[in-house]
Amino acid sequence: MECGVAVFAVNPKQFDRFRDRFFPAGAKADRPDALVLASSLRTDCHCFHRVEALDPVVVELRKWSRITKELKQERFRLTNRVRQQLWRY
Repeated sequence: MECGVAVFAVNPKQFDRFRDRFFPAGAKADRPDALVLASSLRTDCHCFHRVEALDPVVVELRKWSRITKELKQERFRLTNRVRQQLWRY
């Protein structure tokens, strides 16, 4: 998106249905999947959702939120480890 390329999102279940048009056996591989996506975007663009760039403030907020969540999980793990060591002692 930073380079000016349009990015689209598609539901995985919906993509499976697009794949069934070309490969009924359901084979999964990168090259055929790229062909399926390109063809589907060309013929059924109304099924895709264009992803818009987010505000930098929102991106920063999500980053800090993830860090907070990870730190809480780490604190919980360490608390459990200390508790377990105390019980063993």
